[in-house]
Amino acid sequence: MQERQEGAGELMQPVIGSISYLRYLWYRMREPAVGDFLDVGIGIDLRARRFRGVWEHHLGRTRGFIEEATKDGGDEVVVLGAGQLRDCPLHDLVDRFSRVVLVDIDPRAIAWCRRFVRRFGNRVVCERGDVTGVVEEWSAALSRVRDGLKSDVTAVLKNLSAPERCWSSDTVISLNVLSQLGVMWRDRVARIVGNDVAQSDDVAEATSESIARLEGAHSGGMAGARRAVLIADRFFFSGNKRESLWEVEDALYGPWPEQLPERSVWLHGSWLWQLVPAGGEGADEEIVHEVWARAFR
Repeated sequence: MQERQEGAGELMQPVIGSISYLRYLWYRMREPAVGDFLDVGIGIDLRARRFRGVWEHHLGRTRGFIEEATKDGGDEVVVLGAGQLRDCPLHDLVDRFSRVVLVDIDPRAIAWCRRFVRRFGNRVVCERGDVTGVVEEWSAALSRVRDGLKSDVTAVLKNLSAPERCWSSDTVISLNVLSQLGVMWRDRVARIVGNDVAQSDDVAEATSESIARLEGAHSGGMAGARRAVLIADRFFFSGNKRESLWEVEDALYGPWPEQLPERSVWLHGSWLWQLVPAGGEGADEEIVHEVWARAFR
């Protein structure tokens, strides 16, 4: 999911409760390298609770699309970006597949999943992992030039390679991951080299190019599965309830994958996700995402 929570700090404790907040802090201290993913996860929790009724349309459409796209079942299905299963029809997947693999990079989300899926025995496996396979490698390369010239940062970004991570299961589901890659890597670059450097023209352009490579590798790797389901934000809309004009932003840095290698679309859908209703976060701004869903085979 695309939303990013700014500052997982003192405002979180009264909203998510003392136990959840302490658990978040424990993970923050234990796993500082994925602190940004923890912040995104906690931001999703906050908004999912606050806007439960508004979000249900999006969550229901997502679950419904996956149910339709996976009705033939199979041996194994891999869900990338499983999170806390709000938009994943787990019971249907367990009924249709011999094995379900849930993947997420957020250690807090995976710990929650492991507790939840115990009832299914060894038919459901939870794996913590980076679906790109390169985030830490890229971060390490960038850290080596963090104090260098902008030209050094730009050169590193332009030379980062993103090999396809092939998913060879019967079915692979990318659940609001593709449009998250840009948010994740753009913010990681700013955290490593600083906002001033990250926002300079050459570095920003090189960052965008590297994100496009990540997106291409992610969608391309899904072609290793017999069937693939891709659900992601396509456009971001933001507006003010006092004005009629809306700002529109492409959710991707590269092209939308209309086809995968040797795979074509057999099922498609789209809907609007009201991420933040007008006035929902103490302001007049409203945030809406247009979500696209495609099933390939």
